[in-house]
Amino acid sequence: MSGTHVGTEGDHATYAGTEADRGSHVGTEGDPDLPVGESPPADARACSKLDAAIVSAQSKQALMGLGWKPAIANAAVAAALEKLGPAVPLEQLIFEALRQCPRPSA
Repeated sequence: MSGTHVGTEGDHATYAGTEADRGSHVGTEGDPDLPVGESPPADARACSKLDAAIVSAQSKQALMGLGWKPAIANAAVAAALEKLGPAVPLEQLIFEALRQCPRPSA
């Protein structure tokens, strides 16, 4: 492959070549084989089950880090996910899960 070596992402070497270089590309973080200047298709941007599971686990950890018991954190995150759906940013899920937590008694 002719072209200039740009860098690596994981195990993929990326190259910036000429127009004649059909396979030349500069990889993106989400898809290392995506040609320069092209966005991934809409369905590729959809939230995967793995992404949803990671965000859910991080939200539970955040609530437990704030002092909530694991059972309350699990229930709050589950209720928040039911309300917002699986494709939700971490911050939004944490905020909604906090709304689902019982009010502390003074």
